[in-house]
Amino acid sequence: MKGSVEINAYKLTNLNRAHHKSPVRGGGEDEAVPLATRLLMVQKWSILWKSIIASSLEATLFPYGRYIRALDFRDLENLLEDEQFKVKISKQFFSGPLKQFYKYEMATRGNGRKYERLDIKSIVNAIGEVVTQHTPTLEMISGRLTSSALIRWVPRIPRLQELELYYGNALVDELVGGSIHENCPNFNSLMIFSWYGQDRDHHFSQFVSSLRPHTLRKLEVINDIGASAETFLALGGHCQSLKELKICVSNDSLPHLSLLAGQFSRS
Repeated sequence: MKGSVEINAYKLTNLNRAHHKSPVRGGGEDEAVPLATRLLMVQKWSILWKSIIASSLEATLFPYGRYIRALDFRDLENLLEDEQFKVKISKQFFSGPLKQFYKYEMATRGNGRKYERLDIKSIVNAIGEVVTQHTPTLEMISGRLTSSALIRWVPRIPRLQELELYYGNALVDELVGGSIHENCPNFNSLMIFSWYGQDRDHHFSQFVSSLRPHTLRKLEVINDIGASAETFLALGGHCQSLKELKICVSNDSLPHLSLLAGQFSRS
């Protein structure tokens, strides 16, 4: 039984990372996948998530959540957004103990008729609230996370090492960095896909500075998030630990790159 749980946890960890190869996602190869095969894939996908959630509600014989080291909430979003899931599986998924997570919002069709659609953001937040209370060995979380969610969840996951954020806006609240500093001594890796808003350089530098000195080993920024002088100076506080740095900068930030180089040349 324990072996099967570890395999499931491994699959959960890698679902989103390999999403471009999976026939349950849209794309060129997806056109060739038979409908029955696609439905079976989505069913297995939903069973995996349902098992994790149900175990957090203590509705399973075995506590699967205690063996999970990574949770990708973007993967859960992708499941909830999948057409096969919405049409064929959602009713069964949100049944029994999981009925409490069924949340919807009213939308309007082109003909003016109103209909219920899944409130995916609320569903993911509600599931994350429960699951993070039963995943003590969690080392990595990722997704479209919010500041308020991270502030609540981080104290529950002291083994957290990696954070992958679709939006860096989640780091604006200073309590996020403070909570990681206080509760997660092994935190060392951050990935941000994008970040919108004002004073991004200032907010990002505050977060970097709030971490324990010389603990950040990996930082990857996919798109320009406004990192500039303040951030480059703050990264100096991790010059002895930082091993991998991939950061996207704008033309406005280029003149300040010498600050970053200067921080590391003195280490």
